[in-house]
Amino acid sequence: VYEIHMVFDGHQIYECDGKSVRLGKGDFVIFPPGVRHKSLENSEDLHKYSLTFKSDFFESQKMLCGNTTDHINESLEFVAKESASPTVFSAQLCMNRIFETVILLFRLCGFKEQPQEKIVLDKNVWGDAKEKAKNFISNL
Repeated sequence: VYEIHMVFDGHQIYECDGKSVRLGKGDFVIFPPGVRHKSLENSEDLHKYSLTFKSDFFESQKMLCGNTTDHINESLEFVAKESASPTVFSAQLCMNRIFETVILLFRLCGFKEQPQEKIVLDKNVWGDAKEKAKNFISNL
């Protein structure tokens, strides 16, 4: 399981592979599966977001660190607001924003995707979304 921690206020110190890493406002860290780490210190005013996910798409064996962007911060604020009153549509929007955020964080660390000849959309994903929207509208 991958772990991503992003600090918005305060600071947090992690230990990973015998090294201490201090995260301050605007910093993030990505811990790949199997990378041992622990939190050593949290400031009293710490405000952070954490994400965990499984993926066969990303391949990293080491801790990755960087700085977030305004776009990433705004996306996570959007997710927090939408999550307060969840609906079928807001849940899908949040999932999309979180997926986008994960990709952008990996890109900030230098991750390069393999080029594709064309983009193919999975029909099952769109079919499920259409069915949920249809059910939602019929219940109004």
